Amino acid sequence: EPRFERILTQFDRDFSALISRLYPEETLEDDDAMDAIVLGVDLFRGALAPLVQELRDRKEAMLREQALIDSRTGLPNAKSFEDHRHKELEYLLRHYKEKDLALAQVVVDLDGFKGINDTCGHPAGDKILVRFAELMKRELRAEDFVARTGGDEFSLILRGLTVDQVNQAMERLRVAVEKDPQIRCTTSIGFAVVDSKNVAYLLESIQSDQMTESTREVLAEVDKEFSVSVEDEDVREPAVQHEAMFRRISKYLREKSDEAQYAAKFCPEVNLMADGEMKVSGVPPKNAVVGAHVLENPEVRRYFGRVRSAEGPKGRSKGE
Repeated sequence: EPRFERILTQFDRDFSALISRLYPEETLEDDDAMDAIVLGVDLFRGALAPLVQELRDRKEAMLREQALIDSRTGLPNAKSFEDHRHKELEYLLRHYKEKDLALAQVVVDLDGFKGINDTCGHPAGDKILVRFAELMKRELRAEDFVARTGGDEFSLILRGLTVDQVNQAMERLRVAVEKDPQIRCTTSIGFAVVDSKNVAYLLESIQSDQMTESTREVLAEVDKEFSVSVEDEDVREPAVQHEAMFRRISKYLREKSDEAQYAAKFCPEVNLMADGEMKVSGVPPKNAVVGAHVLENPEVRRYFGRVRSAEGPKGRSKGE
């Protein structure tokens, strides 16, 4: 914008200089001649105004787009991901009754990426990020939303897939990364899925007199914005119910996909468990795909809890 303004300022100076050259000083002292010149300048400026506005609009649109794009990979960034996620959740909540809908949130982490950055330098790391972005575009559907949301973290929104279909798609992606010689990393992938049945169940729990404590907590938080009491009948107003469901589902997707990705990274063997017993002996590969549904098994949950406690509060570091 400053550069654009400088161009306009320079144009004004050049135009003024041109007028001075075309018209001698005595002409400019003539009132009628001066009025004609001023009118001509105004008409010219009026004709130029739409072009100037169009250029400004294009510049603003370009800046808005740049604010939503990751400069290294060309993928949408974290802000763009949250915007898209919000739209998809709103669509799910508004149409779950008449359509059989499903929405998955996926977290993909590049294992060992920090080590590559530290030993080979950031240019080498950037090449891996670009290659990984290209591979995801190739392996996933055109309608799947892929964003880079952290240093080595990518987040996906997949619409219309069952748990098994998401698992299969992510397993194909995991294998493709493992086989790609240009990507010297493995991946840890976690995902969570919500569908129309989940939304219907949640609405029933909110409308029910036997609301769970967690539902009451969410409603109490929403009530502050709508200025109603939890005990009020207004709690069951559609707007409040919608906001409560949105927050519950949004929190579920974010926390469960995050937890599943942690399990894939630090406890991948949970995928080999059935009723608390190992289905396959031996050590599984570090990289894995884990769905939030796997961790719902009570025995697996207890096992994962023990491993996580032993690991300590690692979580995901920025570069690991």
